[in-house]
Amino acid sequence: MTSHQPSQDSERGALDRSFARGVLWTGIARFGTQIVSWASFLLIARLLGPTELGIVAASSAVVGFVALVSEFGLGSAIIAKQELGEEEIGQLAAVSALLALAAWTVCAVIAWPVSVAMRVEPLRYVLPVVGLTTALTTFNAVPLAVLRREMAFRRASQFEVVKAVVQALGALALVLAGLGFWSLILAELTATAVLALLLLRASRVRIRLPDWTRLTTALQFSREVLVSRAAWYAYSNADFAVVSRRLGTSALGDYSMAWTLATLPVEKIATLLWAVMPSVLARVKDNLVELRRYVMLLFEALAFILMPVCAGIALVADNLVFVVLGPKWVGAIDLIRALALFAVVKSVAPISSQVLISIGNARAARNQSLWGLAVMPLAFIIASRWGAVAVALAWTAVYPVLVLFQIAEAAHAVDLHLRDILKRIMPALLGTALMAVVVVGVRFGMGQLDLYGWPRLGASVVAGACTYFAFVWLTARDRVRTVLAIRQTLR
Repeated sequence: MTSHQPSQDSERGALDRSFARGVLWTGIARFGTQIVSWASFLLIARLLGPTELGIVAASSAVVGFVALVSEFGLGSAIIAKQELGEEEIGQLAAVSALLALAAWTVCAVIAWPVSVAMRVEPLRYVLPVVGLTTALTTFNAVPLAVLRREMAFRRASQFEVVKAVVQALGALALVLAGLGFWSLILAELTATAVLALLLLRASRVRIRLPDWTRLTTALQFSREVLVSRAAWYAYSNADFAVVSRRLGTSALGDYSMAWTLATLPVEKIATLLWAVMPSVLARVKDNLVELRRYVMLLFEALAFILMPVCAGIALVADNLVFVVLGPKWVGAIDLIRALALFAVVKSVAPISSQVLISIGNARAARNQSLWGLAVMPLAFIIASRWGAVAVALAWTAVYPVLVLFQIAEAAHAVDLHLRDILKRIMPALLGTALMAVVVVGVRFGMGQLDLYGWPRLGASVVAGACTYFAFVWLTARDRVRTVLAIRQTLR
């Protein structure tokens, strides 16, 4: 047993290093692409009008679900099914090409009826072109999954940055050439084509004629992932549909802004881990000890980082809105508070599905999403009788119950107990509770001194952050050092 220990430690260190570097490079790429995308968008917004940008937004809304379905979960199958060889991956690339063709055909066929239904005439010509971008994105899923499966996150991230730069510069050049809204559409198509060439070259994927008997297991797995994603997509957007339909556009505007602010930390932090973690979990799926270690690390990292941030947003929501957005968004304050509490649960919810998918049980992950589809839209409809805040509270009240059952199922699959998870995140829970007490006290004191706006917001943030970090360092110093040890593998 001792003779194998150095080898096991070496493998663990190498995987930790790949994980840390994957998060680092994914973060750098997303930060870089955000800067490039927003800079170009702001410039283009000054050159184009709302109507032209509205046409582009309408086309994106239409093809969003088509893109989700056409990918068919092939990327997840390639990452999770480590036993797939070069031959099978080449055959899955051929399947991906067929799905890409189907995606373009759907976009082309629905172009005219959608343009009539939405009363946006240009969609008749736009959707077939956007369909080409959707087709390329569908095809790119396979070579991109191969790079992630090989833990080549640096190269994949570099390609994403190249795509963003090509798209931004292309859009600006075409806008200046006078092509209007077509500039954005053609620039995205060109950038996606460039990405496809880079991915194919780097991944060395060769398209092969499908042997359907050899692909049966992988395609069944992909189908379960697809159903899971489609159900998740449906219930994750059901609240917006309910608020829009039953409460009107004004309530929807407040709700959308609150959702954006409340879930911003999750979108910017948790998604970095979720871009890397499927590849890591797939590598250790046959080693229960290492699989449990990474699952616990996920819970710890997300709880220790996002719990205080989301709770802090809920505590200072009123100051945040008045200082950052202005008084016209006062209707979003209570919504932010309700959704910020839900955001913590949202950040850890994917753990259960990722664990189940990594060990090959995509059907259980599918069933979890179907339960969400059965319960959440109904909860939103019932809650809407009491307004948009009640819809937000439906997330906070009902969704955690679903997630608890999901996590219990995933934990059981890897021989973990909920009490072990709770024990690991307890310092974050207690630190967040103490932080909340301090922030409430600071806000009360600042109010007594008649200090509001930036001073009150700044004092609350500083006091809360110092309290939380001090508590965590004093009570969970060993866990912090464990995380730092993984970070130090980057050196």
